[in-house]
Amino acid sequence: MHNGTPHNPAIAGVWALREFPTGSTMPVGSSAYNEGVAALQFSGVTGYCARVHVDQLSPTNGSFVSTFLDQCMAMVNSVPNRKLAVRLIAGRYTPAYVFDTLGARSYPTPSDSNPSGNGRNPYACGTDKNTPNQPFVDWITELASDTKTWMLAQGAGKCPLLHWSWFANAYSEFYHGPLLQSDSTATQFVNASNALVDAAYALSDSNVAMSFGLSGTHTEDVQTGVVNHMTSIAGDFSSQLYFTANGLDDSGDWGATTEATQDANTGMALSGVYNPPAGKRVSHGEQDINPGNWSNAYRTGQVDQLIVNKSDFWEVYTVSGTADGTPGPAFTGSNAGFLQTQINRFVSTFGAVSSTSTKVMVID
Repeated sequence: MHNGTPHNPAIAGVWALREFPTGSTMPVGSSAYNEGVAALQFSGVTGYCARVHVDQLSPTNGSFVSTFLDQCMAMVNSVPNRKLAVRLIAGRYTPAYVFDTLGARSYPTPSDSNPSGNGRNPYACGTDKNTPNQPFVDWITELASDTKTWMLAQGAGKCPLLHWSWFANAYSEFYHGPLLQSDSTATQFVNASNALVDAAYALSDSNVAMSFGLSGTHTEDVQTGVVNHMTSIAGDFSSQLYFTANGLDDSGDWGATTEATQDANTGMALSGVYNPPAGKRVSHGEQDINPGNWSNAYRTGQVDQLIVNKSDFWEVYTVSGTADGTPGPAFTGSNAGFLQTQINRFVSTFGAVSSTSTKVMVID
């Protein structure tokens, strides 16, 4: 595994991350700006990662609008020696023109999971089911390329990590649940998903690493097919290709089970990914889901599990739900001191970062 240190020095450190609805702004002095600055000022935090809905970055065919990214970068640059990563959120936020003009196949997003967005999601497969939904693959690849170009323009080492979206359902998750099972077999879905992995890996280099999330509704064979493909093209513990997974919440670590269910909360049979045989090892990290109570969201046991799983990074929401359902701040709330303690403990377990390893802790 990482033998005490994670895997890519360019993305080493602690990252603060938050999702932003379409149309979000981050002007100087806004609550989002101030919250980001507060997070970046924590000891051990190296960067900020913005979860950006793709229809904000490319609202019309052929466009790339970097206004919000520019504002995020300005916020990051207000704190010395900090970095920015970008996470693309497609799924129900895929622009309508991708379907209507470019011809990507789509299905209706269920109303109970569509409080916003365009109400359509991309299928994984093309019409013949044995090829990927190529218009979507081509479009998301072009968007990722435009995003990478913007990232490189910010300066050497300033934006080292780009998280891709799958075909997804509600967000950017790895989804092969009932809505897609009637359209594609597990093998067909894996082959289509691997087309996205191929595109991401081709775009990755020593300047910008690429990542995919493995959380979502799917069976273990589907997940294994994608993870095995990652290692077949990138090798053991690539410094250019990562996966992340929602693995931690108040009640424990989802991803350490071998359960092969389609339940949205436990369909991440990741034990064989965290501790796989040689030749099937992918650099990875875990993400806290919405913690129900900040008083135990960063409990010692979570960091223990991250270490057991040999995770390179840890994602924790800067603002998330609390026991009464109201937003709870991570970096400015009453338990911020405890969070700092856990950050220090997690980072210290990795020791010095070498040329063949990375330590990354992402705070979502």
